[in-house]
Amino acid sequence: MDSDRFIVVTTIHPKSDGLRALERQDGWHVIVAGDRMTPPLESGAQFTCLPIEQQAEAAPRLSPLLPENHYARKNTGYLAAMARGARVIFDTDDDNLPLPGWHLPDFTCSMRVAGRSRFVNMYAYFTTACIWPRGFPLDEIGRRRREQVRAEPSEKVRIGLWQGMVHGDPDVDAIYRLIIGRKVRFRKKKPCFLPPGRYSPVNSQNTFWGREAFPYLYLPSTVGSRFADILRGYVAQRLLWQHGLHTGFLPACLRQLRNPHDLMTDFREETEVFLQVRETVQVLENIPCTAACPSESLPLVYREFHRLGIVSNGELLRLEAWLADWQAASAAGKQEHERRQA
Repeated sequence: MDSDRFIVVTTIHPKSDGLRALERQDGWHVIVAGDRMTPPLESGAQFTCLPIEQQAEAAPRLSPLLPENHYARKNTGYLAAMARGARVIFDTDDDNLPLPGWHLPDFTCSMRVAGRSRFVNMYAYFTTACIWPRGFPLDEIGRRRREQVRAEPSEKVRIGLWQGMVHGDPDVDAIYRLIIGRKVRFRKKKPCFLPPGRYSPVNSQNTFWGREAFPYLYLPSTVGSRFADILRGYVAQRLLWQHGLHTGFLPACLRQLRNPHDLMTDFREETEVFLQVRETVQVLENIPCTAACPSESLPLVYREFHRLGIVSNGELLRLEAWLADWQAASAAGKQEHERRQA
């Protein structure tokens, strides 16, 4: 396996058209982190299935602690990619298809989102339709409904994490789907980034993570699957600033053919998103993170989340296991990179 670019997915379905399309992307390797309901998937030259029984090899400390039938099992796929020398991890789902021209973006950007509002609906930069991302505070929707987000030229900055748009059925919450439910096609606009102090939801539908951002891939497992990636995204945005890195936003490079969902079940599972996003960001605003050391900053943040009841018992132990496995995977990945260079 000579690729240093990995696509990480989890699924409970047979191999989808989206997975087949991702498997065909030159220079990329797909890792599927399986769950208890995942059917057998045949591995190949550019495709590795990692069933639960084999996940302890990639995540010896974390895997035994993770619940089954939860999106957080994807953590084992991230660690497997790191140990195999990943330079970039593309995080997505099995029902997304890459558009023609899909490619790895440059991890720099010179267009900054203008304005001062703390919360930014980045969908409003790419479309004038009334639509908002899952994880955007509900009480901000009416206030920002007519606001068009714009970008302005800036000094070039480094990007740690890119969030891309998705045509058709992007990552919106169940309230949008139940009340509006329109599909959308985003406009092609220049990529842009959010400066420190400003936040927009980051999900796991279409994100590119650079190596420096890898420790912040951690998906918490004591919140619901509909909240895990949103909580993760807000934490990553805040802590990347300590590295001089930013979160950037890309025009659509995927199209979604959404798997069947029960929208009322989604709504129930998203209740904690609706009620706790603002509190989550308040924690991140107040936490005294100054060091670019994930082993210090991540526990600091999650201890406060635990004190406030945002995460439950067990999360701190799992985070400790993640950090230990991340350090081991990073060391193995460095050795793999040196082997390729030899």
